[in-house]
Amino acid sequence: MENSFNGMSPEEIQRAYDISLKKRNARHDKMKEQAEAMQPTKATLLIGIDPGTHTGIAIKEHGKFYIIGTMQIYKAIETVVCFCEGVNSTDILVRFEDARLRTYFGKSDREKLQGAGSVKRDCAIWEEVLTEYKIPFQRIHPRYVKATTAEQFKTLTGWHGQTSIHAREAAWLIL
Repeated sequence: MENSFNGMSPEEIQRAYDISLKKRNARHDKMKEQAEAMQPTKATLLIGIDPGTHTGIAIKEHGKFYIIGTMQIYKAIETVVCFCEGVNSTDILVRFEDARLRTYFGKSDREKLQGAGSVKRDCAIWEEVLTEYKIPFQRIHPRYVKATTAEQFKTLTGWHGQTSIHAREAAWLIL
């Protein structure tokens, strides 16, 4: 019976195992951190952002959605800053899907990879703006953002307005 160690010494096998274990533990720690980030919060003003060419934005205050839509990045930034003006920072939380946390893109063609780079730049812009205005935020890994159909979203939230996939993903961050 053949094994997959291909002539490796016991020390090499142990070293490979230790490296594998260390990587697994690092992934586990990241997943735990993300799961904790998505926990309910005491903030009364919650804002979800899905960065991209069509920026999804959702704003919920005291449990009620005020905005679920899609807009250009500069308008979304302006909207967030205006909503947060005069609100105690302990009552605010912005969550945005951060494409920079994604490490695997599969066998994508050049255009998709360029698009991913563009979204990563948008994520950096959001982080810069929120830091500059001292608005509390959490970066959320894309694996925790659920895509829903318009019908699923209506059932889940009760929101009957028209929504795009980007708007629904932004809202998902603050449900």
